Amino acid sequence: RQTMFNAYDELVAFFESLLVKGIEAGEFLITDPYLLADDIVRLAHEWAERRWFLRKHYSLQEYTEKQLEFVLSAILRK
Repeated sequence: RQTMFNAYDELVAFFESLLVKGIEAGEFLITDPYLLADDIVRLAHEWAERRWFLRKHYSLQEYTEKQLEFVLSAILRK
């Protein structure tokens, strides 16, 4: 279980570092990059956990594109 927790933490840290770089470059308007990084990882896992329901409405490609569009529309500096 600890290995799984460590892998999750590493994935969140990866996205957090990308978000911080975007903030520093003036591209992203984010107040809490750690929390958003965790949200992004959870959204990615959502397909695996709820595929039985989501695939009735979206393909994996559509789900991925829509989630990416959702996140970017919330964080991009306009």
